[in-house]
Amino acid sequence: EARVNFRELGWTRRSWSAGAWWRDVDAGFSVARADFGLGIEEYGAEFAGDVSERFSLFGRWTRAERGAQALEQGQLTADWKIGADGRLGAELRSVREERLSGNTEALLAALSYRQRLGASLELYGIGQFTLDDDGGAYEKNNLLTLGAKYLFGDRSSVGAEASGGSRGHGAKLEAEYRLAPDHSLYGSYRYATDRSDVDPLFDSTLQS
Repeated sequence: EARVNFRELGWTRRSWSAGAWWRDVDAGFSVARADFGLGIEEYGAEFAGDVSERFSLFGRWTRAERGAQALEQGQLTADWKIGADGRLGAELRSVREERLSGNTEALLAALSYRQRLGASLELYGIGQFTLDDDGGAYEKNNLLTLGAKYLFGDRSSVGAEASGGSRGHGAKLEAEYRLAPDHSLYGSYRYATDRSDVDPLFDSTLQS
């Protein structure tokens, strides 16, 4: 893994950074609930930067390969600060899945809005829509998420969210308690209507 901060180097006035990585997971190394007996190779690159005080960009490209199968993704995310307490986000994501049954490509778009109420409570909503499903070959992934996060003490927090879409419904609870500047306790619970086995190669929740 390699990363660079251009502002620290004196090359930019605003915060801009970039990174690239490569990771190899040996066959037999367990990932969540699934192990397919094949190694996974992952690599990618990303950048992030502030265009202005209220507008920032983030971009990432990744590819993960396991045997003859692969997942390739590219995304571009924009973030706007609205007033003192609001934040609007937009994302465009391309997905290419190379499976034994064939290859599929898709284009997804998402909008998000976050609103801070007072000093402790944040509410947010995220909507995702499938712009291109490769003529029906890619299973649509439309999704709506609503959530809240409450901050207390020295940067401790509790949060909850619920989501529903074309691939099912889910909910999440999470909490973090800061014990000291360098120590904290964290826990989360997730529920989803999908009870099928998870393929770690194509499950985005298992990817960093």
